[in-house]
Amino acid sequence: MPALLPLLGFIVSSLIFRTIATLGIGFFTYGWISTFTDNVVNHVQTQFTGMPANLLQILNMSGFGVALSLILSAFTTIATIKAMKMVIAPLSIFTKG
Repeated sequence: MPALLPLLGFIVSSLIFRTIATLGIGFFTYGWISTFTDNVVNHVQTQFTGMPANLLQILNMSGFGVALSLILSAFTTIATIKAMKMVIAPLSIFTKG
């Protein structure tokens, strides 16, 4: 049993480090992506201010807002997954090598 204590300590400390690193990257990614998507939405809104009301209604009926939301959500998801892969892959205990 005493021989397992260093191994258990290594595993626990590795998991704690991974958790902290993942949360840090998650908060950083969320902050950056949130700022980016807010800027995109503000830019789109300012570009639409000069459009006629009929055209805006057609865009709304065709689902332009939903499409824009889907695109920005996909971008957010991809950026988050790539950021997580950069952090978690080097920290993995079971890497191929």
